[in-house]
Amino acid sequence: MGSGLTLIIKFHEAYVLVNNMFCVKFMRLAHHVAALVTLFAAGTTLLQAAPALAAADTAALQPQREVYRIACDENFAPLSFVDEQGKLQGIDVEILQLAAARAGFAYQLIPLPFDVIVPRLLSGQLDGALGGISVLEQRRQILDFSHPYYSCGLAAVARCDSGIHTLEDLAGKTVIVKRGTLGSMFAENQASTLRFSVKYCDTSPQMVTAVQNGAADFYLEDYPVVSYHLAQGRHPGLMMALPQVSATFDYAFAASRGQHVELISLFNQGLQKLQDDGSIDAILQRYGLRSNPR
Repeated sequence: MGSGLTLIIKFHEAYVLVNNMFCVKFMRLAHHVAALVTLFAAGTTLLQAAPALAAADTAALQPQREVYRIACDENFAPLSFVDEQGKLQGIDVEILQLAAARAGFAYQLIPLPFDVIVPRLLSGQLDGALGGISVLEQRRQILDFSHPYYSCGLAAVARCDSGIHTLEDLAGKTVIVKRGTLGSMFAENQASTLRFSVKYCDTSPQMVTAVQNGAADFYLEDYPVVSYHLAQGRHPGLMMALPQVSATFDYAFAASRGQHVELISLFNQGLQKLQDDGSIDAILQRYGLRSNPR
């Protein structure tokens, strides 16, 4: 009986051991199977979602308006301006025309004074804008921007007899700038450092007249604008005293932040094609400007 009982006990222990091993392996197998099921389900979900995501991406590049209302600065040659025949001309005007044709969207171009363009974008009266609009961090808080299409800096223009040739020569002088522009922001930031006073106006011609008449000593304007006008001989008695007084900045197409993401995407799509085939450089050269330094 003793040896028989011992055999029975050992047999039972062996059974328990094998059973436990089987259970552990079964649980591990079940765990792996469950994991595979989860992965399969996730993969199926992703596959089902892919067409929807692709459709969403495609929709983002579809015009949301039959005709977009786009503004440009009415007096900012050579970027955008109304010529003597009342026709809109300029680098930005031509870029928009070609980009819209390549990307497939329609627009109405509305010439406006620069200082009303951003407020009208924010109020929803406009869908987009361009015409020498510089990309600034302050503006990024309220505007969406396209990829940049040109880079430049600010130039200082003074009378030929002004004696202004360096930044130090600006001390004690008076600058006139357009409200709401990069020139006005630069002047306000540097007035105490460079020790000059600041006057304001609404248009580029008003700046030119003020300096010509002695109401101000110099004005600040984007380099391509200054270069174009002086080359055309349109501002007699004036010179580019300082070709670059600021860091380089970018021009881009703008829309109210979050309101017309599809329009920014469409413009970028057309712009990329123009950059790839050399169209932008050709436009710049027609207006006497060097190829985009970017």
